[in-house]
Amino acid sequence: MATRKGLDSMVYDEPVQHKKSLKKENDLSLDKTIKRLINRKTGIIFLVGYLCLVSAHTSEAQSMPLKALANKQLTDTQYKCHNAIVYKESRWKIDAVNGSHHGYYQGRSKALIGKPYDYQFYWYWYYVTNRYGVTEYDEPNYCNALHHLRTKGWQ
Repeated sequence: MATRKGLDSMVYDEPVQHKKSLKKENDLSLDKTIKRLINRKTGIIFLVGYLCLVSAHTSEAQSMPLKALANKQLTDTQYKCHNAIVYKESRWKIDAVNGSHHGYYQGRSKALIGKPYDYQFYWYWYYVTNRYGVTEYDEPNYCNALHHLRTKGWQ
């Protein structure tokens, strides 16, 4: 009977110890799972935030060289008219497309597809010069072009 009692106690004691060790393992794996989820969520939040910042700065970064070039080449009045045209036509997106119109200025020429900002700037420079004339300072008259866009109801 002593043997049997010892066996009985051994049988009953073992599962209790096993449950305790399982509970510790479960707690550890639960902690690891929680930490992994927190790290993933933190990573996802960081990634989404980063992508938002990048997209917000991308359009600003794309427009900076064009604005600098226009500011260097144009008087203040023409610069403001030029910027109003570009903002309305493409929202400062170099690769903007509206049907068969492309680029910053939404020109209908296929030559504008994929071209850098300076190419597009000088393309529009010649277009405005030939269509709307020049100012007293020998620069394209962007204000005449803007006036034309507004009277046609395009802006």
